[in-house]
Amino acid sequence: NSAGTNLTLKYNNAGTWTDITLGSTWDAFEDCKVEMESFINHCFFVGYDATDSVFLPVGSLTGTTFSTSVNVTDMPQAKYIKRYRDRLYIANCYYSGAAYPFRVYFSSAPVAGAITWTPASNFLDVDFSEQLTGLGANWDRLVAFTENNAYFYDQSTWKLTWAIGCSNNRTICNSGPYMIWANYDGIWLSTGGQPMNIAGPVVDFIRNGTPRNFFSCVVDEEYRVFVGTVTVDGVAYTNCELRYNIPTSTWSWREYADTFTVYAPYNSSGKIRQYMGASTGIVYDKAK
Repeated sequence: NSAGTNLTLKYNNAGTWTDITLGSTWDAFEDCKVEMESFINHCFFVGYDATDSVFLPVGSLTGTTFSTSVNVTDMPQAKYIKRYRDRLYIANCYYSGAAYPFRVYFSSAPVAGAITWTPASNFLDVDFSEQLTGLGANWDRLVAFTENNAYFYDQSTWKLTWAIGCSNNRTICNSGPYMIWANYDGIWLSTGGQPMNIAGPVVDFIRNGTPRNFFSCVVDEEYRVFVGTVTVDGVAYTNCELRYNIPTSTWSWREYADTFTVYAPYNSSGKIRQYMGASTGIVYDKAK
């Protein structure tokens, strides 16, 4: 909110940002990074406030109606959420007073347009060493990342597949057959096989930056990752964005006047736009 004391949820009402009624559910979660996923005509919410070390209460939204019970009864709290096939998956979780940083919980398949949660049995664990740092889905597989490894799941087999991890869930993007993400070694691209580090020309931006703070989106077949303020070869770049053009396999970069905190692609009447949330509270609709 304007006082910086509570987390709010708004929607764009014909050009006016309008509050969605939350009651007091998200009060005092003002520093929370919220993750959202669309499923069965609802938007589902998870998130984590690293400043206060608390998980966001779970919730769902249909239209402009927010609920802490519809399709989320017994749903654990979590840092990350992803839809894969006919279920929702959440990772790095908190349930019944205990943290489960190595665990992925999953919902039931929809029945009559609704899902349920059974935390006692519907979960998967990684190796109990590294906490989960992100979820992705492509090639008809769920991909669960730690900072150094990646696990594949096909609703039958759950296994360690790559010794290559992801530093921030918000860098994981798909473009057709490609999954692209970032870690401390660079930017990685895979079509389902062993990932390839494509960051060669810009790797110093990665290694001199803070990959745990990076975030990305794909628009116009470009993977765009915000690396913030970073010094490369003695040159300081402020509010820097790196761009990888997928068809041409080329890199470019630019600086912005504003500090951004999140990107998202948005389908505007059939045209994909890049929306950019700034630290000033402004949401920018980037020009083509």
